[in-house]
Amino acid sequence: MSFLETFLHAKSTKWVSFSYALFALLLTQIPLFNSLGYEFSAAIGILAGLLGGFLTISLFQQRFVHHSILSRGQLLAFASEVVALNLLLLCVPLILISFNALFVKNCS
Repeated sequence: MSFLETFLHAKSTKWVSFSYALFALLLTQIPLFNSLGYEFSAAIGILAGLLGGFLTISLFQQRFVHHSILSRGQLLAFASEVVALNLLLLCVPLILISFNALFVKNCS
């Protein structure tokens, strides 16, 4: 099983993806945030900073619960895997707001 499959089946990953989706859907109902722009990106960025940190800590605790000493290679591998996972999870709000652009009238 690859690292991505392992991380995607983690409970914390599912909660983060659900939170991203819920927050993005909530923002589609607010006029200033309902298109892909600075405001939407700033709101998602604030949420991503919080959830990304919590997700990383949670996955670190799950993966290295029985390790007392970690090598630099293990930490670098974990960091690259978690960065890839966080970037993948950020596609959730991007897809939702991009789909919302089909229904929002931006020009008068």
